[in-house]
Amino acid sequence: MRFKSAISWGLVAFLGVILGTTSALMMRDGAWGGLVINAAVVAFIVHGYFTTYYVLEDDALRVRCSFFCNLRIPYASIRRVKYTSNPLSSPAFSLKRLQIDYDKMSSVMISPDTRESFVEALKAKTGSEVEYIVK
Repeated sequence: MRFKSAISWGLVAFLGVILGTTSALMMRDGAWGGLVINAAVVAFIVHGYFTTYYVLEDDALRVRCSFFCNLRIPYASIRRVKYTSNPLSSPAFSLKRLQIDYDKMSSVMISPDTRESFVEALKAKTGSEVEYIVK
């Protein structure tokens, strides 16, 4: 089962204001090189969004984010799943996230577009040994 990443429109608005303002200033001043860099940043963000997804495979959770992250987490190694809004960098485009702790000290934060459905599907795959801290 495949889940897309949710998107935080507040974050989009924030980035839009920053990139839009700097682009307008660069256009006014004729700083075309900077404008090209801003366009590349926008293209990079858009590409990242469309290539970020989470797949519940038969025996593992696959976390994919562009060419940066292709993580495979066996269900047997997942220890805890909890809701979080931690803003640290992760393969997630929303601050409504799930933190998945696995192995002894590893974790990843993801933002499936339907958190509740994702958690229910993950529960069906992981069994009763996993601690779920969800609201």
